[in-house]
Amino acid sequence: MQQTPRFITNTNGRQRLLWLAVTLLACLPVLFPLLHVNLWGTDRFFNEIRLVELARCLQDGVWWPRWMPDLAHGHGSPLPYYYPMALYYLAYPLFALGLDPRQALLLILGAAMALGSFSVFGLLRSRVGATAAALGAVLWFTAPYLQVNLQVRHAWTELLGLGVIPLFLWGVLDLAEGSRQLESWLRTVLGLALLLLTHNVIGLFGLGLAALAVVFAAVGENRKGRLRRLAAALGLGLGLSAFFWLPAFVDRGLVNVNQMSEGLYAFAQQGVYPSQLFGISFGRGASIPGPNDLMSLTPGLVHVLAFLTLLGAAFVRPRRLGRLSWSLFGLLVLLSVLMFPFAAPAFEWVPMLGHVQAPFRLLGPIGCLVAIAIPLVGSRVIPAKWRLPTGTLLAIASIGLLLPAFMNPRPMTPAEWSEYEPVRQEGFEGIPRLADPWTTTTVFREYQPQSVPHYPIEMSTALVEAPPWVRIDDSHKSALGVFAEGIAEQPSVLRVNVFDFPGFEANINGVPVAHKTDPATGFVLVPLATPGPWSMSLVRESTTLALGAGLLSLLSLLLAAVVLIRRIRALHAEKTHALPG
Repeated sequence: MQQTPRFITNTNGRQRLLWLAVTLLACLPVLFPLLHVNLWGTDRFFNEIRLVELARCLQDGVWWPRWMPDLAHGHGSPLPYYYPMALYYLAYPLFALGLDPRQALLLILGAAMALGSFSVFGLLRSRVGATAAALGAVLWFTAPYLQVNLQVRHAWTELLGLGVIPLFLWGVLDLAEGSRQLESWLRTVLGLALLLLTHNVIGLFGLGLAALAVVFAAVGENRKGRLRRLAAALGLGLGLSAFFWLPAFVDRGLVNVNQMSEGLYAFAQQGVYPSQLFGISFGRGASIPGPNDLMSLTPGLVHVLAFLTLLGAAFVRPRRLGRLSWSLFGLLVLLSVLMFPFAAPAFEWVPMLGHVQAPFRLLGPIGCLVAIAIPLVGSRVIPAKWRLPTGTLLAIASIGLLLPAFMNPRPMTPAEWSEYEPVRQEGFEGIPRLADPWTTTTVFREYQPQSVPHYPIEMSTALVEAPPWVRIDDSHKSALGVFAEGIAEQPSVLRVNVFDFPGFEANINGVPVAHKTDPATGFVLVPLATPGPWSMSLVRESTTLALGAGLLSLLSLLLAAVVLIRRIRALHAEKTHALPG
């Protein structure tokens, strides 16, 4: 097991609680925008619509939907098949208790930001002491990109993922350095599973961190033991979340994920220019091409200047830094370079990197790594008597630069707020009538099935349509599927105005029938082979791949429970043997 670095300052429990309290109190002003339910944002209602639609699916008895029936003007969307839904599951109990969807979501985001701050504090406290750990927590909390996601982009699932990254990094670093503690194992397993269930891009970055941790653990003494424990934890994290990511990854060719990085969101269009890294203003507009962006794309002026200063000091005294410090420096430089426009070809050349969509999204992981690197390196290169005043000055400066912008969030106008009125009044039944782009819940329609030739601009007049010789007495839909009945005078074809997607199975009078896809619309065509009364059901069934992925997650859950019970028993036995007498 790696020895505790000699520069760590020992602190007792009271001091640790004091510094943690100071950290949280210093960060409270930045949570002020969470009190504003009518926050303006470029993706104003995507999250609320998804939460309301998830609630509809849960009430219909579909506990993990892979299809949402009311999106895309009521034609349905496989959004949850490809887009992680952890934020909405966490907010659902609050929504079910009567809170407004936005209030429920904002409360979860506030908890996520507190979790991230606490995790940065915990990661650093065991390495550089409570004083420097408090600085790291404040630097993470005051990273401007967190507030960009909260106030401007409304990229709330990404913000939740950014709150989980420090927890995962805390666990994976401990295991890579030789920790045998149960807490480190739990943070790694749960952290990786949560990242993959929270946001695709943040989950991808988490996998990158996991790969680097494996390389880090492969160097030094007892590397076989470290690698074994680390691999086991990462494997369980992947297994627990496999029910989502495995079908989404394998079946990504069924939708238009390539549209996420085309046009306005082409990699070269969404790069960050070096001058923007030193910005101090907080823009509240959309991201546009070029250096004069309307959105703030800076890791934070205090963060950048402190990082560059410590980087220079590290090169003056390189022997004072350990492997972890130099690894963080190298990773930060790499991520920063990848954000610049000239690095756009790398997103097309490197497998999976293209799924980052916008290079400026790297600002989130950069903010976390900077918040860890500054206290870690500062404790090595700054003389002991200057560490407390320097850290205090950095904390005050980082909070002070953000307060003027964040204490005055931009509210929506009455006209903007009224766009959501159908859902506020009618719940999920109002979703199909929303104007675009809100009914799509994705701007680029990247999760639209490939079989859909064009996107409809309004909801269909009828759920099920048929020729005049077919009478439709009733038709309705739920999260389970579409159901209709009537009488046919002669054989015909029913057109169900729902986008076709693998997993739909049609039945006529209880007998399975082969359905087709309308090439002109992408809707489902169900044959009526015989005249007379008919009853049709078009239901979503789990594919073989989804069932296999779910079984893998279940087995991983059982294995994790077995490992956890064994570890708890072992710890209890150790404490029992340690008692006197």
